[in-house]
Amino acid sequence: MKLKPLCLALALSTGLTACASTETNTAFVDSNGAPMTEEQIAKLDRNQYVALLKQDFETVGFEITPISMSIDTVSSGIKEVFERQYDVMEQYRIIAENHRDVQSFLYANQGKSEQELQAAMAAFDAQRPEGEPRLSDRVAAYNEANASIFASNMELTIELATQGVVFSELAANAHEVLLAEGMSMVMRIGDMDDALEEAQTRLELAMKANDVIEQDQAVVKIAQEIQSLRF
Repeated sequence: MKLKPLCLALALSTGLTACASTETNTAFVDSNGAPMTEEQIAKLDRNQYVALLKQDFETVGFEITPISMSIDTVSSGIKEVFERQYDVMEQYRIIAENHRDVQSFLYANQGKSEQELQAAMAAFDAQRPEGEPRLSDRVAAYNEANASIFASNMELTIELATQGVVFSELAANAHEVLLAEGMSMVMRIGDMDDALEEAQTRLELAMKANDVIEQDQAVVKIAQEIQSLRF
């Protein structure tokens, strides 16, 4: 098992995402069933990425592998954060689906000046079907829908960092923990490795979901700038 506790803790506490994944059963595969490269993953649109990430969450599942009191306590804490991040990601996915046109517009117009944004919004509205709300109204709804998502995600960022440090300490001393609890190393070593890898995978998936939502805050900043424009 390729545990990277120090790298994982550093990534969780600093926002870095350089650790290689430990995932083996993943939805991120190409048409031939081979794991996607980083370049292929980068080309996925936001909705595709989140949908595949959701599948990976569900593949890992929401039940821990029981080992011992100390290990189970850490595993349960990680699972609880993992479940909450899954729920936040699902809310985010639904909002993205319901505001797909707004999100696409915002990403396509990042970095433009106020005048350019005004022109782009006018062009967008000129193509909308009769009776459809103006883009500025859709942006306002998008901002409002995302407010609670971002607040929850920020809370989970802190909790993921905490759980990452706790996991690092456990992974570095897991054998000693089993011995201290009177467990047989020979009988439980394989199960312990499985439980630790399961916990690490949950942390890594939760970190990916947390990161993609955090990135969307930059898009909402653009939306807020658009809302401030006078028409």
